[in-house]
Amino acid sequence: VAEAEAASPPDAQAAAATAANLIGNDLASLCPSAPLEGGGEGGAEMEESEEGPRADAERLGSLIAMVCEGAISTGMAREILSAIVRGDGAPPREIAQRRGLHLIVNMEELRELCEGVIQQAQHAKQLQKYRKGGLNATKMEKYFMGKVMAASKGTAHPERTTKILKEVLEKLGK
Repeated sequence: VAEAEAASPPDAQAAAATAANLIGNDLASLCPSAPLEGGGEGGAEMEESEEGPRADAERLGSLIAMVCEGAISTGMAREILSAIVRGDGAPPREIAQRRGLHLIVNMEELRELCEGVIQQAQHAKQLQKYRKGGLNATKMEKYFMGKVMAASKGTAHPERTTKILKEVLEKLGK
């Protein structure tokens, strides 16, 4: 198994993990009365409702792709999956658009968000602690990350925000 994992590209591993989590954990928890059944060679399929399959392979695949390409977070994917299971027949991208579920991925927009949060007067004390360095800096990075995520209402792309936040703190923290 370790050899197969080492041979798989990171994107394939991430897609597989995302798929496993969404289907194995999230879909299963949303559908306790509709267990996954063996679908022969095609794999497992969710039982069909009276209206037809709610979470078909095409829509699940689209949802997984959205997570893997960074368009939505896994939390947003759970919300979309919940809507699908409750009977929303729209494609996942349409559901995301209707509900305003998207990640901010534009680096300049993230930079402006980070700078805006750090420069707020109510965070002056935390910026001073960051400037002291050491353990203070690490704690304050996490503090500011939480404030940026709150300011974006959870829509800031976490990995990109972390990178930008460190750059902004380095610049403003001097």
